[in-house]
Amino acid sequence: ASGFAAKLEDNVRWQGLRGLHYGNRLIYELLTWAKLRKDADLRYRIAAARVNAGEAVLDLCAGPGRFASFLPAGCTYESVEASPAFSVDLARRGIKNTALDLHAGFDMNGRRFDTAVMLISLYQFRQTSAETLLERLKGAARRIVIVEDVLVEARAADSWFSRTVDFLCAQDYY
Repeated sequence: ASGFAAKLEDNVRWQGLRGLHYGNRLIYELLTWAKLRKDADLRYRIAAARVNAGEAVLDLCAGPGRFASFLPAGCTYESVEASPAFSVDLARRGIKNTALDLHAGFDMNGRRFDTAVMLISLYQFRQTSAETLLERLKGAARRIVIVEDVLVEARAADSWFSRTVDFLCAQDYY
């Protein structure tokens, strides 16, 4: 990487990002669809229903920033993302992003948002910093919306599909 991408990657100190899906928006979307199929957009719709028109929204662990397209009219959107590839892609598309390893801490320098969202990501902090992260979120936003996957029927852990998706998505890494 050179120029902006190299500088951005230098600013992202967390090397724990694993999984093919963190390096490419298309692969991320394809794997998400393969895993969730008709419910691939459900997390965005659930969270967007809790955001009012015209609010300032902070999306933590934003991935490719897809949530922005589900927001009500007039909302401003900012993202926090650790993946250098996603951070570069977000910047290229004109989406304001802070490249930050949330495991190392979270500080928006006193800035406040109406709503902070975290979609299908809190589980990644369960062994490191979930409590600290949630406490800091309280200081960053008036409202916090967290959406996590809850499986009604668990997939067979030994199925080829489950093992493949888990490997590609590095689900068990954290």
